[in-house]
Amino acid sequence: MGRTAAVTPATFTSFGALLRYLRLRLDMNQRDLAIAVGYSESQISRLEQNQRLPDPDTLLARFVPALELDEEPELVARLMELAHAARSRPARPPEPAAPPPEPAPAAPVFAPLPAPPNALFGREQEIAAVAGLLRRRDVRLVTLTGPGGIGKTRLALAVAAELRDEYAGRVAFVPLAAVSEPGLVPGALAQALGVEVGAGQSPEAALQQWLRDLRLLLVLDNFEQVAGAAPLISALLASAP
Repeated sequence: MGRTAAVTPATFTSFGALLRYLRLRLDMNQRDLAIAVGYSESQISRLEQNQRLPDPDTLLARFVPALELDEEPELVARLMELAHAARSRPARPPEPAAPPPEPAPAAPVFAPLPAPPNALFGREQEIAAVAGLLRRRDVRLVTLTGPGGIGKTRLALAVAAELRDEYAGRVAFVPLAAVSEPGLVPGALAQALGVEVGAGQSPEAALQQWLRDLRLLLVLDNFEQVAGAAPLISALLASAP
C-alpha cells in the first residue's frame, strides 16, 4: 500500500514555494492575495517565483493574517526563515515579459498620459491598493479624495500607467480644471475623447454609444469642482461593459 509523505514546514526549501503552498491551501488565487495584502498581482507572482525579495516586516503585518497563520507558529517561523535566507542571496532575474496584447483593430488610439515632472517615491503601497481595487470585477469606480496639493493627480497617473497594458493601452486622462459647470462636462468629455456627436444627438448619448463596446480606464481629474455631473458618470457606467 502506497504512502504519502506529510507536508511539514521543513518540506519547503524556498520562500516562493512555501508562499504558493500557503495561498493554494486557502483556495486563493494571486489576485485574491494581492488584494488582501495591498500588493499588485505581478508582485505576488514575482515573490512566488523568487524574483522579488520578501520584506519581513510586511510578512508579519499583512501576509501572516491574510494567510490565516496566526495559530500556526511553526509555519510562520519557517516562512520568516526562508524570507531572511532569500534576502541573503541575489534574487533570480525575471523571465522576459510576454509582449502586450495587440489592441483590437477598431479600438481608438488614445493620447499618451501626461508626463509627470519628476519621479514618484514612497507611494508604492497606495498605487498597489488603488490598482488592486480597479482589478476587482465588482469595482468599476474609484474616487481619490483629499485636500488640494497632496498628490491625488500624481497618484492617479501612476495607477493609470501601472494598468495601461492590462487595458491594452485604452487609458484616457481628461483634465476638468477648465470646466466650471456640471452641464459642460458631457461636451468636454466627448471633445477630450474624440467622440463625434451626431446631428440632433446629445453629447451624453454619443458617449454612451461610444463606450458601449469599449473596455476603458478613464481618469477624470478635478472632478470635485463639477460634482453635479455625477449622474452622467453613473449613466456612462450603466451603459458601458
